[in-house]
Amino acid sequence: MSDPPEPRTVSEPRRRRIKRTRWSRWAKLAILPALALAMQWYAGATQAQPSPAAGPPAAPPVAAPAAEAASPSAEAAKAEDKAAEPAGEKADKAAKGDKADAETKDDAPKAPIVGEKVIVGAYLNDIQSLDLKTHSYAADVYLWFRWKHKDFDPAEAMEFANPAELWGHVRNNDNEEPEDLESGERYQVVRAQGRFSCKLPLDDYPLDKQTIFIEFEDKNLDATQMTYVADSPAIEINPNIILPGFAIGKPKFSIATRKYHSNFGDPRGGKHLEFSRARIELPIHRPQLPHLIKMLLPVLCVVLCAGMMFLFRATYVDSRVELGITSLLTVVALQMTLNQDLPDIAYLVLVDKVYIATYLYVMAGIAVVVKTTHLHDDGRHDVADRVNRWAMILTTLVYVAGLASLILPKLG
Repeated sequence: MSDPPEPRTVSEPRRRRIKRTRWSRWAKLAILPALALAMQWYAGATQAQPSPAAGPPAAPPVAAPAAEAASPSAEAAKAEDKAAEPAGEKADKAAKGDKADAETKDDAPKAPIVGEKVIVGAYLNDIQSLDLKTHSYAADVYLWFRWKHKDFDPAEAMEFANPAELWGHVRNNDNEEPEDLESGERYQVVRAQGRFSCKLPLDDYPLDKQTIFIEFEDKNLDATQMTYVADSPAIEINPNIILPGFAIGKPKFSIATRKYHSNFGDPRGGKHLEFSRARIELPIHRPQLPHLIKMLLPVLCVVLCAGMMFLFRATYVDSRVELGITSLLTVVALQMTLNQDLPDIAYLVLVDKVYIATYLYVMAGIAVVVKTTHLHDDGRHDVADRVNRWAMILTTLVYVAGLASLILPKLG
């Protein structure tokens, strides 16, 4: 096996040359680019901030003719850019100009509104969900306005005088802006949907005749500034309108001046006390025959059962008393069921009076039972039978006459 080769030795001069070569490479890679960047920065700073003594640099002799030659082309380029301006920017500028003109026009003094006549009318499209407990109903109505003054819009300034649940009202204009008619008038239609309050008198319930209504007026202008005038025709109604449980009559449209007995805190006084108010009325009533049957049939059945107290002989005391007590409790239950559909009112309605008459009839029958029982216990059997018979005839006649006096005046 041969010996390993001896390590190669490098002479000292060669080692120095290698080191210089390495340093030169590092200078090329790092130092020279850094110096170049520093020189560029220095040159830029010198051009940006010239020395005061140096004065403004002189233009090259050839630059002036070049600039003069280039100026016509620059102006042509500007003209082309202006001609190529987008249509949208032109439209925006035109819109800004129109807006400025409108603002200038708004700033101009407006003519005072005095004695303005506004023609109004209405179309009843639907009536829904009449609620006796809350004295309210839902309506869908169209209102139209025609006027001549250019500085106000009565369709926007209109407000309802009897709204209910105002949060649920919806109002829409047929046109975004009032239309200008050939007659010189302005025209707008408003569709309003919502619930309206109407205090209904229920004295004759369930044979009552009611009038539901909608009232509206201008919220800004009083009667000296603006008054409503009924159109011709002023009111129309949807021929297919149906209000369950009621028959609908002919609508009416009227206009009156409403006076407020208050100055609403205005120290000047005499302002906004009277307003022109329009009123839409719709008469409704319940069909009489169906409601008579609903009201009287249960009551008459109870009265018939209670009348059997007079047909039993005085010896059957228990059966007669049970009939009377059961009839009385039945009438109480019927009245409580009926009152669930009525609001809390402080007076008696027609059906309450009918039930009171039935109470009196049943109580009179129970009193006759007690009297005839005492006569029978005393051995006066013939007298007890006669009292029983005549009591049945008299109490029944009085009861029927009382019902007739309550009901007949409400019919027709």
